[in-house]
This record gives sequence, structure tokens and C-alpha cells, in this order.
Amino acid sequence: MNIYNVLSKSSLLYGSETWRLTENNTRRVEATEMDALRRSSRISRKERIRNVTIRQQIGLEEPIIKENEQNQLIWYGNVQRMAEGRLPKIALKWMPKQKRARGRPKKNWMECIRKAMKEGNPAYGYRNTTAKPQRVVWQAEALVPQPAYGYHTTTAKPQRNTNTHRTRAIQPMK
Repeated sequence: MNIYNVLSKSSLLYGSETWRLTENNTRRVEATEMDALRRSSRISRKERIRNVTIRQQIGLEEPIIKENEQNQLIWYGNVQRMAEGRLPKIALKWMPKQKRARGRPKKNWMECIRKAMKEGNPAYGYRNTTAKPQRVVWQAEALVPQPAYGYHTTTAKPQRNTNTHRTRAIQPMK
């Protein structure tokens, strides 16, 4: 189990905060995780033991995708606390100016964050208790419908500064 945590899990989760969790990506990560669990347990696929049984034998309750969602929520919280001029915050709010292609748009990173928030993830990705009041602010920002491609919002929303209890306006994107 320790080898799995040190080698496989850390390799699988490296940089996962910024992944789009499409169905294909989720399936691949879960398959790789189960392959690592089977190899560390020395259980072959030919033995026809179900994945759930292997997880119970090892003592894992949740798949690695749940931890990935928690890491994404932690990263989203970190980006929301960053100053407006920081590159990750600018990239999070960026919208392409070209006309999008026909059909349904591809699933983006913010859709994964909204889904994780709506599911009511119990861990929610907080490392300390001082950040918990920000949850309401982050949920409100994440659940607001995003503008169409090529358009930027120019209205400034007041944001509450929890340190000084004064309000200030967020600078619009340029």
C-alpha cells in the first residue's frame, strides 16, 4: 500500500489540478490506478477478481478521481484568493475571442469544478478552517453562468475583503 501511495498515486496525481476530467480521461486514470493496485497486490486479470474486491482487500474506499476532484477544488480556492494580476487568475477568467465551432462546446475545467461543488463533496478541498467562509463566495462565482465565447464581462462586482471588512470593486478584464 505504501509503494502505491509513494510511486503510483503521486505519479498519477501530478499536475491533476488543471486537468479536464472528461469521461475518457476518467476511464484511463481509473484503469491505470487499478493496474497499479493489481500489480502491487500481485493479482492478475486472469484471476477474474473484481476491482471492488481488490479495493476492499487493500483498504481503499474511494477511487483516485475523488482525490483529483478535491485537488482541483483546493487549486480553485487558491486561485480565487490570488491577486487580480496573477497569471493563473487571468487564465481562469480568459475567454477566446474567435467564433467557436459548431456543436456542443467541449467540457472545460470550470464545468468540472461546478459539478464537484454541486455534488456537495464532503472534503471540499480545504486544508484549514480559516478558508471555510470563502466557500460561499467561490460557489457563487463558480455557479454563475459564464458569458458566451468572445464576450467579456465589464461590470465590476463588489467583493468582501474578510480581513478589513471593507468592500472593493474587482477590476474588469482588459
